[in-house]
Amino acid sequence: MSTASFASAQASLLTVTVNVPATASPGEIIEIFLEASFNGTLINSVSFSLRVSYVDGGHIKWQYPWVYRFSTGVFYANYTIPKNATGVYWVQASALYHKFSATDVAGVTIVPYGTAQSSSSVICNLSSWLVALIYAVPSIALTIVAIALAILLRKKVIVVQDR
Repeated sequence: MSTASFASAQASLLTVTVNVPATASPGEIIEIFLEASFNGTLINSVSFSLRVSYVDGGHIKWQYPWVYRFSTGVFYANYTIPKNATGVYWVQASALYHKFSATDVAGVTIVPYGTAQSSSSVICNLSSWLVALIYAVPSIALTIVAIALAILLRKKVIVVQDR
């Protein structure tokens, strides 16, 4: 009994989070962002296994995109949705840090190109990019977020810089 509770306590130390757009169209390149933390602190020295799985012709298929480090504790991969894609593509990330492991899964719903729903994937990709930028360049992130939101909301923005 104590072994089970000890194992669950260990599993909670390492956390991995998968961020993908909610929807994508066939032929679109999606950005997959992964975040790894240990005891709430972002970490770099983690090993990832990233798998995209989907159903094709009644068979489950897998592909394994390369994972790259973006910044401390933040990693990314690009994946091209096949031109004949339908259904949901599942992205599973498994992380290993010393003797600890964690897994997270997220789904991307495939929608026809040019539909109103597919435009939300552009917003998801933009917001993923903005989140990644915030991690990489905190000094200009607030200005960029304000401008991006203004563009999305089609409003005029006046940027005041503190001197």
